Amino acid sequence: MSRHITHRCYIDESGDEGFKFGHGSTEWFFLTGIIVRDEDDHKLRAFRAALLKELWTDRNQCTPGKLHWKKLDHNRKLAIATRLRDQPVCCINVGIWKPKLDRACYINRADLLFNYAARLLLERMSWHIASHRGWAHITFSNRTRFRLDLLQAYVTQILSTSRNEIRAVFDPQDIDVRTMDQVDLLQIADACAGAAQDAFDPDPYGNTHPYYLLAMADRLYRRNGKVFGYGLKLFPDKAFFAECKQRFPFVESLGIKQ
Repeated sequence: MSRHITHRCYIDESGDEGFKFGHGSTEWFFLTGIIVRDEDDHKLRAFRAALLKELWTDRNQCTPGKLHWKKLDHNRKLAIATRLRDQPVCCINVGIWKPKLDRACYINRADLLFNYAARLLLERMSWHIASHRGWAHITFSNRTRFRLDLLQAYVTQILSTSRNEIRAVFDPQDIDVRTMDQVDLLQIADACAGAAQDAFDPDPYGNTHPYYLLAMADRLYRRNGKVFGYGLKLFPDKAFFAECKQRFPFVESLGIKQ
C-alpha cells in the first residue's frame, strides 16, 4: 500500500507499565502522539533547534544533544510548554491510570497495556487525519523490549474487526521505530508526554504539576470543542471522573466536566 504522505506522527511515552506502587512504579502510563502536516515538519524541527539555542547556547550553558523532559528543570519545562502552544502541531495524550485497572486483565502479558494504549492513541490520531483527508507516516520512539512485529500484527488485527475505530489513514506495515537521537521530533513528543505525566502523576511528595500541560493546552486535539476523549483520553474514565474534582481540579481549565 502506497499513498502520498500528508501528515507525520511521532509517538513517545512517559511513566512505566509496572504495578509496584510505592516501590518505583508510576501511577500513570502515558502514550503521547504529536501530528504535524508534512509541509510543517521542517518548522517543528527548526523550533526544536531554536529551543536549544535560546535555553542553553545563548545563555553560555552546555547545550544538550537532545531535549529530554525528565532531565529539564522547571523553568525550561515551562518555557518549552509555553512556546509549543504556538507551533503547527496537534497533540494527543492517552493516560492509563494503573491502580484503577483490573490487574488480572491488564498484566497477563507484558505488551498488553502498551498495545491497548497504542490502540486508543492510533484511533484518535486517525480521526484527526481522516478529518483532513490525509495519509500518515507513524514513528514510535524505541523502548526496552519493543516488538514492532507484535504491534503491527495487533493493529492489523484490530483493523479487520467490526468494532474497529481506527480509520484507514496509515499502513501498519509502514510503522517505524526510531530513537530520539535518530528522529529529533520524537523529542517534542517526549516533552508533550512528560507534561501530561507531570500533570497527573504525583511526585515523591504527593504533588502534581499541571502548569506545563495547561500552557500547551491549545495544541490538544479537540473535536466539536471537546478535549476529553480526544486530545486527552484517560482510562478508565469512570474512575477519573469519580476523583477528578478532588485530585485533579485543574481539568476544569481544559473544559473537562463530568
